Amino acid sequence: MPVFKHALAIILLSAFTLSACHHPADNRPGSGETQFKVIGYSSINNGNYRRALDVQLPYVTHINIAFANPTDDASGAIQSVNGALIDETVERAHALNKEVFISFGGWRGDDSGYDLVYERIAANDEARSRFIHNILAFVARYQLDGVDMDWEYPRLESADDYEGFIVELSQALHAKGKQLSAAVIGTKNKVTDDGDAGAYSDKALAAFDWLNLMTYDDRPDNHSPYDLVERSLAYWVGERHIPNEKAMLGLPAYARPSWRSYADIVKQNPAHACVDSVLYQGKQDYYNGLSMIEKKTNFARQHGLGGVMVWELPLDSTIPELSIMKTIYDSLHDGDFADPCAID
Repeated sequence: MPVFKHALAIILLSAFTLSACHHPADNRPGSGETQFKVIGYSSINNGNYRRALDVQLPYVTHINIAFANPTDDASGAIQSVNGALIDETVERAHALNKEVFISFGGWRGDDSGYDLVYERIAANDEARSRFIHNILAFVARYQLDGVDMDWEYPRLESADDYEGFIVELSQALHAKGKQLSAAVIGTKNKVTDDGDAGAYSDKALAAFDWLNLMTYDDRPDNHSPYDLVERSLAYWVGERHIPNEKAMLGLPAYARPSWRSYADIVKQNPAHACVDSVLYQGKQDYYNGLSMIEKKTNFARQHGLGGVMVWELPLDSTIPELSIMKTIYDSLHDGDFADPCAID
């Protein structure tokens, strides 16, 4: 692991860069179909949502607003949302040539990771049709570029219902020139819940424009090690034959088992940006430091993946020298960024 220079130097440099850093209007590496995507999820109910938008928007290609969801009666209606904040996000993102998706789902079910509301909708022809109609109306109302389906998770026994819902939604969105992505389990299965990637049929996977691989939460402690991205690629590309360019590598901005944000970790000590675990309240706390973020981003590029995604923007540091998003950006560009983890 590279040696951290000096915490004091970082703090001083941070103060300078916060006032002097430039935010180019369009930071998207590449263009068209070959564009390397940098997708940032952002929870609309997070109190730091707007601040994250201010700081991190220049470094992404896509914002996934999290989350919208159906009402609990499984009728196909959609719960109310903060429409004004969605409007603001879309206006600001589109002004910088970024795309905005609405993400449906999230972790809503029991500890096994099953969402009964989505299951009931997908299994009922009338509710499914109404839900898809309402999703399209939602996308049109907010001038969104697409939908991200983060249903955690379809079950093996209801895989046919999931496939039918996804294929129908994909066809409806594509007919309107909109896109459909999915956040999916990082690899075949994991110890932290009962999710099983076998529930995503080949036909369902083909209906998505790309997949956001949740290569984190693999275990309760060291939840996003480097070997997980290797295992994820071996499964999704090697076994399931997903085209490399449809796979987006997921990067976490939080630790386990504490669930602390990366921002809080490096606020406590800037040197923590240069390691992947620290002792916290008597336990080892695991996350991805900047060197690991850069290493994984390079992995995605070297293997021809379509990009990376981050959960989530409000958890990142807003100090450029310590920022996950800025590190990703700099690894894709020739920047003037001073790496805090560089060898002296």
